[in-house]
Amino acid sequence: MIIGLTLNQTSDQWKRDIRLASAASIDGFALNIGAADHFTFSSLHTAYEAASTFDNNFSLFLSFDFSASSGSTNGGWSVDYIANLTNSFKDEPAQFKIDGKPLVSTFEGVDFREEWREVRKKVEGDIVFVPDWSSVGPEGVRERVGDVDGAFSFDAWPRPSQSTLTTFSDDGYLSALSNSSSPPNSSNSKSTSPNNNNNNNNNNNNNNNNNKIYMMGISPYFYTRVSSYNKNRYSPSDTLWPTRWSQALALKPDLLQIITWNDFAESHYISDLVVPSQILPEAQSYRRRKGLTDEEWPREKLGDGVVAAWYRTTLVNVTACADGGTKWGQSGEKSAKEAVERDVVNVLAVVRRDMEVVVSVEGTRKKVVTKVKKGGARFFQVGFEELGLGPGQGNKKGGRKVRIEMNGEVREGAEVRDECPESGVINFNAATVYIANSTHPDTGSDSGGSGGSDSGSGSGSGPEDGKGDGDEDSDENAAVPGRSVGVTAALMAFIGFALFNL
Repeated sequence: MIIGLTLNQTSDQWKRDIRLASAASIDGFALNIGAADHFTFSSLHTAYEAASTFDNNFSLFLSFDFSASSGSTNGGWSVDYIANLTNSFKDEPAQFKIDGKPLVSTFEGVDFREEWREVRKKVEGDIVFVPDWSSVGPEGVRERVGDVDGAFSFDAWPRPSQSTLTTFSDDGYLSALSNSSSPPNSSNSKSTSPNNNNNNNNNNNNNNNNNKIYMMGISPYFYTRVSSYNKNRYSPSDTLWPTRWSQALALKPDLLQIITWNDFAESHYISDLVVPSQILPEAQSYRRRKGLTDEEWPREKLGDGVVAAWYRTTLVNVTACADGGTKWGQSGEKSAKEAVERDVVNVLAVVRRDMEVVVSVEGTRKKVVTKVKKGGARFFQVGFEELGLGPGQGNKKGGRKVRIEMNGEVREGAEVRDECPESGVINFNAATVYIANSTHPDTGSDSGGSGGSDSGSGSGSGPEDGKGDGDEDSDENAAVPGRSVGVTAALMAFIGFALFNL
């Protein structure tokens, strides 16, 4: 959760975020904070207060961002600043603890390494320190392993010229952490359950025998084109979400952190509770708007099944659109167009009984039917050429809507075009559509809604002073117990966690 986007966010809005996350089986938020935001303390206070109303079922921890304030030494952080913030919230009911100590993380800050020893001395009872030092990689962590209780990896997307993400970095971190001594100032017994309820984590990787914690980063997507932050890149994301979850199942890390809940500018957020003041004007050209029957909301029960699909609305391989200067991966040199091997509809389904998933587009007679066996998840892709879309086949005036169908329920997503969007450049962002809680008279499952959602974009920095974060959703659409906001990205998170729970 990017706290820099939460200026004036009310307790009710925090509770909505927490309800939505909880409905997706998410256990808590990592609160990313920058030193320069004057509202950091008040936002944290509101967040912890809101989380405390959830009967210790939702946890929070601080993550200090050392890159948020460019030009400042150590991102503007000092030993006293960090220690005071940690002491202020470490005893809150919602604080995530391990062995009775508050978990603390970072985004970078390698040069602050020695200062963390002083932080430990000033925080009563010590901390469990699990930073993200991805800039130095696994070998850099190995060299500094005596200063940390674990490591968090931000390597959650394919690198330049890579089409898929491997576990190369994960394996490196696990090796670095396992070939270490015991954590500094911590006991040999480790619990990674929220609020330190002393339930042992049975998913610890067997290769890590020295009680160092590995927190694995996992993310659904990456695309940004924001010149004011000098960011213009796309990482191949068609298969990223299911691939990364499969890797997590195999590696069984101590902790998983989904990147992110609300970093809208980079298109990898899994919340759809976007407010107007968070949207940068430059991001509007690739932002997906609402409008896909937002009045319909899926319930949080799985029912018979859930199916989600995501796809780009511009057919990259059949248009002459410019790439907008978008590169393939961070610091990449190749055009992002080269990262797209095929224009596809990506589909992920989790079902409790045998189902058929049908993918089609309006205006053509072609469709693809895929059988999904009960009790599991299946990911598959459907090429747009299989659906009758290609050069000269699209409707230039409006495109053609993608449709998915499961168990008699039909849902239409955003239109796909084989022409350039109004911006004149390719939109590498993904549109999404889903069906939740398909029912069948034989199962007795609760009937649920189906819904469509946007994959939007906004600012990665905090709102300007004087701008309130007005809630874009009306009160009648607010999340309440037993009803989850209908957002595909969050539903995708639900699907991911369902892989563990089916």
